[in-house]
Amino acid sequence: MAFAFAVLCVANLYPAVRELGWFNVAVVAIVGAPIAWVLADFGSGLIHWLADTYGADDTPVIGTWLIKPFRQHHLYPRDICTYHFVATIGNSCTLAAPVQAGLFYLLLSDEDVSITKAALAFVVNLFTIAMVATNVLHKWAHAEKTNWLISRLQRSRVFLSPAHHNLHHTSPFDSNYCITNGWLNPLLQKIHFFRGLEWMLSKINIKPSANEHERGRHSRDL
Repeated sequence: MAFAFAVLCVANLYPAVRELGWFNVAVVAIVGAPIAWVLADFGSGLIHWLADTYGADDTPVIGTWLIKPFRQHHLYPRDICTYHFVATIGNSCTLAAPVQAGLFYLLLSDEDVSITKAALAFVVNLFTIAMVATNVLHKWAHAEKTNWLISRLQRSRVFLSPAHHNLHHTSPFDSNYCITNGWLNPLLQKIHFFRGLEWMLSKINIKPSANEHERGRHSRDL
């Protein structure tokens, strides 16, 4: 799936860049990259919250490849540091590849790609790349040691910082779900975003299946 994502990413970027031209690419990147980075942070938080809170290891389709890894991660946070690159991004590519495939179909079906559509395609590409990179950033937040550049970017909060992410691994394990850079965590916590979603879902009889123990009562320190 990682290979499919990479191929689709290149296939979608090429017509977008060709239509925009390098100057417009630079403009779109300057404006779109922060938007994509924030959207990826939100997306990572939403998926993380769902996997931590609902379903179980044996839930059809998503139990084995999405819910189980998140639940086990609470028990063994540093296991993620032992994964090779493809294993680290594999689940993210499974989610991002269909988005890229849909984008590829839209671009392929339009003989005359407008600048607006090309710009949107470019930003969507940045978003999916950020989503795929999220687990790598998450992995670095658990690493005992990183190089000076990664450490600097973590301290400046461009990347997810270990100290910030450690709050998610602290009882009651129900905050700081966003793991791309964590920028949205303070806001979402302040407005009780995820608790509000849980309340709304409970009104249609969809209730959390994970208690504090399952969310990570035995989570080890970073």
